[in-house]
Amino acid sequence: RAASLPSLIITGVNKSAAYELGAPINHEAMGAQWNVVLVNDEWRLMDVYWASTCVVGKHNDDDNDEEGETMHQINEFFFIPDPDALICTHLPDEEDWQLLNAPITTEAYEQMVYIRERY
Repeated sequence: RAASLPSLIITGVNKSAAYELGAPINHEAMGAQWNVVLVNDEWRLMDVYWASTCVVGKHNDDDNDEEGETMHQINEFFFIPDPDALICTHLPDEEDWQLLNAPITTEAYEQMVYIRERY
């Protein structure tokens, strides 16, 4: 807002620390919001929450179910990442906001390898 750039809130799902590998998409558990901002006449994605917050030590398995610790640290990856990188973790409800030349389906998102920003 301070920069007077047009922006919108995008609603969808993301594969966060709560995501279990191979699990089907659960909108209630995986629901999320992030933003798009118009920069130089081009819509660009950003997730300011993921850019400033992370969960460390979360485990979900048969022997260990720990919530983890929320920490605040800057992760520049989530400030205007390329759409083909953000789609690995974020799937908008509206296909157009994937900002991809060839949008993917929910089924394709479920089958995608779980890759995080450190790749």
